[in-house]
Amino acid sequence: MKKIYLAAFVVVSAFALSSCTKDEKKTGQDDQGDVYSSITVEEKNTALVTKHSGTACPPCGGWGWTAWEEIVATNTGKAHFVTAFDDNFVAKLFITDVAEDWANGLGVSSWPTFCANYKIQTERVGNGIDVAKTKTNVSDEVNTHVNAPVVANSAFVAKTSENIMTVNVKTKFFNAADGDYYLAVYLVEDDVMGVQSGNPNYPNPVAHEFVMRQIRDENGTNLPAFGKMLSSGSVDAGTEFKSEVKLKLDSDWKSDKLHTYAVIWKKVGAKYQFVNMAK
Repeated sequence: MKKIYLAAFVVVSAFALSSCTKDEKKTGQDDQGDVYSSITVEEKNTALVTKHSGTACPPCGGWGWTAWEEIVATNTGKAHFVTAFDDNFVAKLFITDVAEDWANGLGVSSWPTFCANYKIQTERVGNGIDVAKTKTNVSDEVNTHVNAPVVANSAFVAKTSENIMTVNVKTKFFNAADGDYYLAVYLVEDDVMGVQSGNPNYPNPVAHEFVMRQIRDENGTNLPAFGKMLSSGSVDAGTEFKSEVKLKLDSDWKSDKLHTYAVIWKKVGAKYQFVNMAK
């Protein structure tokens, strides 16, 4: 039986609060010719910050909601954000296979869990959370990534026709690299209305930001959580790759609230490591 701990206590001038816990490369063409010729890839690192959450999780809507707002405000301009709802006992809405695979890969076992660059940053203290330290951990990881040498980055153009979004991505390696690199394209949506346990507005719906949406190809088949292989083996500095991804959009998603992310991963053994991302 899983328990939801709602107690709070002070840890070194920071509140330690609870969490919910459980025991092939293509090219595209536009009317002007090669669509990739207009894409410029910046030599820039941008972090990925994620909140693994659940709409039936009181801490996720309480201290976790406030902490998320503060994390976003602190790291805007240096990171992009995702609220991921994996298939846990406190996630009732917005569940996706991608979020589930991400959570399983990290071993997420409590909600909310805050991550930066696909690394858990939540600072646990007994049955509680040191929220101040958690926020510091996230910012430290973001800043370390932003100031590190750029291995690779992507840029893209996206066009939508009816319910299909075509994303043409150019990826450039700025430093020589070796290993198995993958590219994934994700969709997140802002202002998605839904209830949130623990939120002051409960049981009335609230606007959820950066909600991860299920990624499917044009035929409606779920795409891999970490994308498709971009390169295997050694890659010289200056090497570029061109990729085309087609995504099927659900009719209830608000197109003016959708954001597209391109994320580069490196597979090491059975695990994936975050490399870089672009919006």
